[in-house]
Amino acid sequence: ENDQQVISTENEKLKNLHFRHREDICRLQEIVSFLQTTLQEKDDIALSQSEKLEALVHEVSDMRSRLLQKHFDRETWRKELQETQLEFSKLQEALSKGQEDFSDLQLRY
Repeated sequence: ENDQQVISTENEKLKNLHFRHREDICRLQEIVSFLQTTLQEKDDIALSQSEKLEALVHEVSDMRSRLLQKHFDRETWRKELQETQLEFSKLQEALSKGQEDFSDLQLRY
């Protein structure tokens, strides 16, 4: 009978241990589920941030292209202005020479 009581006590301990293990397993499953959900949310946020960053990179690239075009346009305009100024200077010189020649002709006649 003493052996039977020991066996019964050990069986009860095993049942309690089994029950606690079951509770631990359920709790671990809840934790794993929570972590998976959190990880998925973090992945979604990271993807969203990545998409926003990619859009910003495109926007900055477009702005850079526009600025380069404006710089190119400005340089082109500056060169054209210099060429025009040079042509204008040549025309002024020719006009001055023409006025001198005209004055000389007026003095002669």
